[in-house]
Amino acid sequence: MADTDNYSVYNNDPRIPCKYGAKCYQKNSAHHEKYKHPNKRLHTTKLTRLTNKKQKTQELSKKAEKTPRNDISDSEDEKQTEEQFLRNELNQNDENNQLSKKKVQFIQENSKKTPKTLDKQKAHQDTSIQQISCNDISDSEDENQIEDQPVSNTSIEKDEDKQLDEKEVQASQGNFKRTPKTFDKGEFIKSKFLVEMPADFYQFWEYCKDLNNDDPSDALKDMSLKLVGPYDVLAGKFSDIIEPSSEQYLLHWRYYYDIPEFQTVIKGDDSSGFHIGYFRDTPNDKPVFMAKNSAEKNGEITCTGDNIFAAVFLYLEEIMKKVNPFKKMNLMKIQSSLKSKAEELDLSLSAITPEIKKRNNKIVTRCLNKAGLVVPYDRKTQQGYRELSVSSKKLISLLQEYKVAPNEKKLIIKTQLEEVFRWASIALDECDFGTGIELGWDLIYSGTEEFDSVAARFLGSSYRLLQRDAFAEIAEAHMKDRRKGCKLSII
Repeated sequence: MADTDNYSVYNNDPRIPCKYGAKCYQKNSAHHEKYKHPNKRLHTTKLTRLTNKKQKTQELSKKAEKTPRNDISDSEDEKQTEEQFLRNELNQNDENNQLSKKKVQFIQENSKKTPKTLDKQKAHQDTSIQQISCNDISDSEDENQIEDQPVSNTSIEKDEDKQLDEKEVQASQGNFKRTPKTFDKGEFIKSKFLVEMPADFYQFWEYCKDLNNDDPSDALKDMSLKLVGPYDVLAGKFSDIIEPSSEQYLLHWRYYYDIPEFQTVIKGDDSSGFHIGYFRDTPNDKPVFMAKNSAEKNGEITCTGDNIFAAVFLYLEEIMKKVNPFKKMNLMKIQSSLKSKAEELDLSLSAITPEIKKRNNKIVTRCLNKAGLVVPYDRKTQQGYRELSVSSKKLISLLQEYKVAPNEKKLIIKTQLEEVFRWASIALDECDFGTGIELGWDLIYSGTEEFDSVAARFLGSSYRLLQRDAFAEIAEAHMKDRRKGCKLSII
């Protein structure tokens, strides 16, 4: 009787029946003011009953024909109304099932395509799915229902993916934004890479032009070296091209283990991932030394002089010990000219200079990458840096173990790591900003990609608290798109 009363109330309700019936997810008050919805409990029980009644349709029809109209009670009228309502609900359910089948078929067809194809068609997929949905919604309900609809997974794809789709369309139409044909190259490097290059950077370019005026970037190819990164700007490779995003610029020739302080300018052989770059303690200051790393081996960063002439000279000394006599003669000529140019420019060719020694005295911790971290630190109050809650040896052990552990054990190790993260967060709260950078560096060194987002969070916060905002941007961009290998040009 209570069920019948509820249906009477529903039928007498002057509002428009909601197309989604009891399955409607809307909580919007405006939607409920306009549309009526059946009781959800009744919806479930009555649908079950009607499904069983479908098997007796013929029997009910015969019985209705034999029964005189004047013998039908008010309650039977209500039952017929109830059955009609439930049939409508079942029909709606069938429509929803058909809609679901259409969506499944659409997804299955697209799942056979390559990831690259799918990336290019994300916008098309979103539009197609929405159109299928809209075809089954009445005009009166369409506006509110679509407007309040929860955002689907496909509609919340990464912003950079959507921007890429838009850029591809614009490029095909010929109205894509391009970089200028001519510009101040020094200012361009500073605005795009967020750092200013030192004088020896430009001096070395002029030296390479003397060696190979047609292609200075390849002037050192006999040494298996190539000028890259910001040198691509000097080579004209960024003139009149489709404008990369601000994040893409920060990833140009950024190797897997490169921390934000490391700006690659020379690449070596791909087998080892060897590369050389400038290392800065702060983005607004000059580089403090030249660094080298072999990304295919590990994340260790080694000091190699305080200018690019020294870095290349020291590299030459190393490889000449391994090459054959014929090639050694050619390399000795380059080494001689390099030394003469450095002396002319009054640049040191030593691996460790007095300035580097001064910096070494300011290091608060070496970190796993051996680069040495320098941050403001008050030795009296001991504010600015504190050690992590575990030793470097213990931390790398946990991270390496986490990589290969089965899922059950991963949870145990992750609990231990989260305790390290918690103490590092406390350190940041208490103005020991160096601790957050150390943790971020160590996570990058470990190569445990599951914690790249953690590294980005700690580095982003710590750098900004130290007014090293450019490093924060670089770290966050790199951790979102961290790439292995040596194909790292964005051009």
